[in-house]
Amino acid sequence: MKTTQLNFISTASHGYLEVPFATLWSYMNDKDISEYSFVDYFNKTFYLEEDCDAPLFIKKVKEKNNIAITESYLEEIPVTAERLFHS
Repeated sequence: MKTTQLNFISTASHGYLEVPFATLWSYMNDKDISEYSFVDYFNKTFYLEEDCDAPLFIKKVKEKNNIAITESYLEEIPVTAERLFHS
């Protein structure tokens, strides 16, 4: 079984699971992500909000693979990230 390695970022106010585009799309559709998460088109990364989107994604990964999560602290997520809104 493959292991998916990800990073959990704690900020001064909240927490986000950092997930590359390709990794997220391997397990779920980005239309399933709430407006509380962020997307960084420049770095091709989703920042999944810790209370609803991250647990959903982790559950999907665990259905197929192992998951390893490292933790880091940043004052805020990268400035190139923006709120994810669906039309």
